[in-house]
Amino acid sequence: LAALAVVTGLTGSLLMSAPRAASFAPLLPRVTGAPFVTIPEYGPAGAHVLGYEDGARVALTLPLRNTGRLPVTVTSVAVDAGVAPLLVLGAGAGLPVRLGPGASAEVVVAGRLTNCRFFHEREMQTLTGLRLGIRVLGRPGMHDVPFDRPVLVKSPMIVGCPDRKLNRQADNRTDLL
Repeated sequence: LAALAVVTGLTGSLLMSAPRAASFAPLLPRVTGAPFVTIPEYGPAGAHVLGYEDGARVALTLPLRNTGRLPVTVTSVAVDAGVAPLLVLGAGAGLPVRLGPGASAEVVVAGRLTNCRFFHEREMQTLTGLRLGIRVLGRPGMHDVPFDRPVLVKSPMIVGCPDRKLNRQADNRTDLL
């Protein structure tokens, strides 16, 4: 009876911690709908730069690769971009997607370039990765997956942002908190 209790406890513990066993390769994003270039020389790891075009609808293609030993179901994609980000991401197309060990799939996430009035012309939004909603062995969890290099969304000059005011204190993201 004691051995059964130990085995049951270990099995339960393994199931509860299954989402932490998930592992993904770094994301190498592709973007359509706005200028997107990779600059290997910018910063220690290089950078992807997304050019801001006010109101542009973009598609962010993410090749996901499960590098773990367990099958993983990806249920959602999110980014921690803060208040009034330049790039607002929506839902991912093709979700949920099941990835066996070593398997790959592409997820396309719709986004929109907006909120430039809250940024001055020298600011950038820096995205270092995404947060995936996952399920492993039936247990839900979250997993942060880094980009292969940061994605920089550069705020436009004033002529590229129709709602920006000349007074930099007129619209502040902190006012939205």
